[in-house]
Amino acid sequence: MEWKAYSERLCYARLDAHPTPLSIISAYSPTENGEDTEKDAFYSLLKECLKAIPRKDVLLIGGDLNSKLGKQLLDEEKNIGKFAIGERNNNGQRLAELIVFLDLVAMNTTIQKKRRKLATWISNDRKTRNQIDYILTNRRWRSAINDTTIQNAWNNLAQSLHKAAEKAVGATTRKNNPWISGETLKLILDRNDATSKKQDASTIKEKRKAVNRFLLSKIKDIELAEARGD
Repeated sequence: MEWKAYSERLCYARLDAHPTPLSIISAYSPTENGEDTEKDAFYSLLKECLKAIPRKDVLLIGGDLNSKLGKQLLDEEKNIGKFAIGERNNNGQRLAELIVFLDLVAMNTTIQKKRRKLATWISNDRKTRNQIDYILTNRRWRSAINDTTIQNAWNNLAQSLHKAAEKAVGATTRKNNPWISGETLKLILDRNDATSKKQDASTIKEKRKAVNRFLLSKIKDIELAEARGD
């Protein structure tokens, strides 16, 4: 297994899967209102990361890309599906250009679901739904990727990183998951009090950010341990 923290917004791991290795990138893009220089830097670093990945690998890019792809254009039919929602914004155009240029597929735009299940962000008043989080893969592996595959890939990554971290820096005993901050835990408990017993999009997004922060911190710990020869 290999891993690298490119920045606080990009984390990469490569798993020795079979029949071919699996490369996973966790990404957190600047918001739509962010500075163009910040967006340029993010996509430049993402391209650098992608260039380092062997072509034979199965590739999964997942995360909060803060982009609305919206309706596919004529030259995007092979890369963006019919089930994207919302109107394309500036971030969405940047993402679409990257997807087409590298011949990727935005997988959650290719799977037909009810509109409410396509949305990955819901406003506090629950009147606005957007699709701004995506799972991307290289097009040659499109037929092999589905909801179950994505979930299994994430579970394998989390378990592998956890085992590697324990080996490098030692196991620790914690009452709560180490990536759950007090604020995140409060959000989860508040949502559990709701009648539906379901977590809303804001809770899911906060948990995802917390997981990414935890993974980055563990990777840094491992790198420091290796540098010390531990």
